[in-house]
Amino acid sequence: MFKARRALCGGAAAAALVAPLGAMPVYADAPEGAKLQVLGITDFHGRIADPDGQAMASTIENQRGKAEGSSVLLSAGDNIGASTYVSSSQKDEPTIDYLNALGLDASAMGNHEYDRGFKDFSERVLAGPHKAEFPHLAANVYKKGTKDVPEGVKDYEIIEKDGIKIAVIGVVTQETASLVSPSGIKNLDFGDTAEAVKNTSKKIADLPEDQAPDVTLVQAHVGMSGSAEGDSCSTAIGKSKEVKSILDSADDSVDAFFLGHTHVPVNCTYKKGDNTVPVMQAGQYGKNVAAINLTSKGDGSWTVDSQEVVDTKGQTASTETIGKTGEIIKAATEKSQEIGKEVAGEIDEDITRAFDKDGKEDRGAESTLGNLVADALNEGTGLSQLEKSDFGITNPGGLRTDLKVDDIFNGEKPGEVTVAELNQVLPFANDHGVVSLKGSDVIKLFEQQWQPDGVSRPFLHLGVSKELEVVYDSKAERGKHVVSVKVNGKDIDPKKTYRVATLSFLAAGGDNFEAFANGKFEQSGLTDFEVWEAYFNARQDEGKKVKADKDERQADAALDVMKNGDLEVSIDHPAGKDGGFAIKAGSTAEIGVQFNAKKEIKGPLQMTFDLPKGVSIDLGKHAVKGKKNAAKFDSVPEGKSEVKFKVTASKDAGKKGTPKAGGKVDGAESAKAEGGKAKADKGSKMTASLTASPDHDWWDNNPLPIGGKVEIPVSVVSAADKPADAQKPEADDKTVKPGAGDKGAEPEAGDKDAQPGAADTDGDKPGDGANNPLPRTGTELGLAAAAAVALLLTGAGALVVTRRKNADVN
Repeated sequence: MFKARRALCGGAAAAALVAPLGAMPVYADAPEGAKLQVLGITDFHGRIADPDGQAMASTIENQRGKAEGSSVLLSAGDNIGASTYVSSSQKDEPTIDYLNALGLDASAMGNHEYDRGFKDFSERVLAGPHKAEFPHLAANVYKKGTKDVPEGVKDYEIIEKDGIKIAVIGVVTQETASLVSPSGIKNLDFGDTAEAVKNTSKKIADLPEDQAPDVTLVQAHVGMSGSAEGDSCSTAIGKSKEVKSILDSADDSVDAFFLGHTHVPVNCTYKKGDNTVPVMQAGQYGKNVAAINLTSKGDGSWTVDSQEVVDTKGQTASTETIGKTGEIIKAATEKSQEIGKEVAGEIDEDITRAFDKDGKEDRGAESTLGNLVADALNEGTGLSQLEKSDFGITNPGGLRTDLKVDDIFNGEKPGEVTVAELNQVLPFANDHGVVSLKGSDVIKLFEQQWQPDGVSRPFLHLGVSKELEVVYDSKAERGKHVVSVKVNGKDIDPKKTYRVATLSFLAAGGDNFEAFANGKFEQSGLTDFEVWEAYFNARQDEGKKVKADKDERQADAALDVMKNGDLEVSIDHPAGKDGGFAIKAGSTAEIGVQFNAKKEIKGPLQMTFDLPKGVSIDLGKHAVKGKKNAAKFDSVPEGKSEVKFKVTASKDAGKKGTPKAGGKVDGAESAKAEGGKAKADKGSKMTASLTASPDHDWWDNNPLPIGGKVEIPVSVVSAADKPADAQKPEADDKTVKPGAGDKGAEPEAGDKDAQPGAADTDGDKPGDGANNPLPRTGTELGLAAAAAVALLLTGAGALVVTRRKNADVN
């Protein structure tokens, strides 16, 4: 005997009635007119603290009060893990108590349920003193090498409410294996979600008459990549391959799908054969509740009276349940405030994750917070018995909130950062340690930021410590994105072993960064939170504030307007076609900054001049206040344009120690970082460096992430001397234009420093790091080329692409 498949039609409000499939035998316990309300939450992440906790509880109670019949409350997973401090400081036990009090009927397993490993979950959540009173469902999670779900977890559950039998299937995204520490799930396999839903839904549909449910629901911790409702549904579902495969594979007896994982609200319908089924997702953090109201036709079919995603903000209720949840929240909050009120350090500006233009967290972009955590991980190695690490790397998904000056945890002053606030940033309690990797593996790590096909986030931007400088090309083909990797200013050696400070999650190959698995992980005995707190404590002890470093540590060459040819810049000077010019002491010469733009370049841009001793420059209205020899351009118009400046040599210039005109100019002398300040050998060169201004929206929106620099030989002679001819280029010299040294040039024979795909940004052979340092202090990163090459562009010095950090943004 088989349970009949039922036709179901849904919409955002009232639904049209659908005739049952009368030719099939029907076995239904639900009488005609019976009502069922299904309420769904997802990705709550322990947000029990007010206002979210009681607002969600109140919304659920208010919705239950509107139900004309039975009501069931379900979760699509991630109830715990990555929680705020009120819950995480107590191992999420208050959240389990809260959900028990709220009457949660069943929950899918989310990936965060596995954060501390399945053994811990089993002992703490399934069997501990604060154990869950609701079943956890994971139809696609199996004991290693089998198709059997592990003990304590089910593939589905049948819940009975006032005589109505509701079958609930749970699955978790197959990506879970790469989202949690592999060591904690080594005895589990994560199977295909669509296959699990298909097999389980058919198994339920084939149950005998006396066991057959009236309604079948899927709780899938799998989600769409963006919010969707109405006309946007088909597009959103089409873009979410795992979601669509689940919808298509499920048996037609499935009446509704509740999604999770991607933290976005969804209110859609999907056509399945003769049925149209609701597809819902409640968003995140208790800010919404998904609600569907159904009416039985009495023959096994149902109609959808309404479906909506309900905003919980500001909702209140007065019920016995609200009283219980309120007591749990109050007790947990008081305990956490006592635990976490200690001030660990101080900030004077917000240090945050990356966000897109809509204000949504963007794990594919660089962030000040991610880089700061990487700094802390690297510094934290010194707190242990381990040998010093060379640099630190962290993953963007490990950052769960921001550090903001005006966020107050428990009465501290603005800018003070408490232990609780630090814990909210890194709530996972990952083990800290060091992985020893070959340079070639480090290059692979940065290549693996481009994730495998089909994952929900195609690019994950690693946070890196200040010792690293990476240039990549987002438009390159797979496997060839990385242009260069430098460690403390030198090209990484593919054959050398580097010690990488990181977390157990990444060390085990989490987030598909499989190259980490090629090295050995040495644990420091500390957690991520402990080294994070120690980083702040160290600066507090020194009376210093923790700063947000706004220098880009990973730059996308594809965005650089000089490298891609959208902008050419040159310096016109008195010598005309010569590579340099002479200026008499006490006199003034005029130079012109010449732009040639294929389109308007939105600024602001900043050009910084480095001048020989005794030489000054008048930048007029373009001068940057408080910054010596820096000019600011709000934008560059399309086409050709020029801005002129005056260069003056003092009366004392040209005396002993100042090279004469035509003297040798060492254009390969590198800038060196000393004492936290960049110091360049000026000699007899005038250099001009062009970058985005510190006022620019810097992160991943930077028109000049690499930038350019030109050197012009300048000789200062006393008024009594007759200037010698300026140094001329050799007969076979060629113009050096923006873009010179692009990826793809072959390294010269015997070039030990060269690496695959390394950019030649200094005019020497590819990979030659000796003449192109990357001092982490933020000065220009290397010389464009030797001055003897002249850098001519129709009688002017041409700006050449060279990796650069911004000295004014610290």
